[in-house]
Amino acid sequence: TLRAIEASVNLANAHDIKPDHIESIEVLINSTRRNFLRFDKPSSGDEAKFSMPYAVAIGLTDRNITLESFTDEKVNQLSIQKIMDKVKLTVMDDSLSDEIKKTTPVTITLAKGNVYTENVVDFTGTAKNPMSDDDFREKFLYCSSIPEPGMPREQVDDCIEIINDLENQDRIDTLMDTLMIEK
Repeated sequence: TLRAIEASVNLANAHDIKPDHIESIEVLINSTRRNFLRFDKPSSGDEAKFSMPYAVAIGLTDRNITLESFTDEKVNQLSIQKIMDKVKLTVMDDSLSDEIKKTTPVTITLAKGNVYTENVVDFTGTAKNPMSDDDFREKFLYCSSIPEPGMPREQVDDCIEIINDLENQDRIDTLMDTLMIEK
């Protein structure tokens, strides 16, 4: 879902797409992904993790995916459900090349007739498209704050400092000790 989420967010941002402007959404996926993404109409956060329609809907509406994106309450919001109803999954022909089958193109048709397509090949966070240092830091800060109260800020900063200098660390124990949350 990562490619489709990023494609949806990119399209929403580039064309200022509002959910009520959307006529239809088509996502092209390979048969293997289709088998894993079996919940077309999820009713819980756990099911949403395996739902392409939900992934695209949340990307278009929130333009950012967090752990809070996968709560039962969020999944069952009427606005999200309406967008999921507009998502059509089309399974790629298995005879296509492996390179093509790695992709997940998203096409959005607006009520006014505009059609936009995005195909993210190397999604953010991959070796070919790494996160920026600022994005990495922001994500680390977010993830280390969950569950409340999370890590103290000083501890987070210490972890980041060690990670940024990991190649010069003699032992991994230093990082592991810093990651420990005292109870």
